[in-house]
Amino acid sequence: MRSAYGRVPTAASYDRAVSAHPRTERSTLADLLSTRGPDEPTLCEGWTTYDLAAHVVARDRRPLSLPGLVLPALAGMTERSRRGVRRSHPYDELVSLVRA
Repeated sequence: MRSAYGRVPTAASYDRAVSAHPRTERSTLADLLSTRGPDEPTLCEGWTTYDLAAHVVARDRRPLSLPGLVLPALAGMTERSRRGVRRSHPYDELVSLVRA
């Protein structure tokens, strides 16, 4: 099927294309974290690459940490979750979880 803009994607091809982008971004982030090591500063003031990896893993795997990302009153809960993830996982393991 064609539209004025060219071929119209099927739902399946659209789903593959949309889901491929986040996977590519995560893989790129994991590669960068792996290359830089745990102690590099990030654009987040006061955070290292270790902190960033812990943040991504906490956001993905601890749903109770999500409200603090948008509700300032709950930010402490999110921060405690990130610190807990950092304490309980070595850096290389966090990078693997980011990549997963």
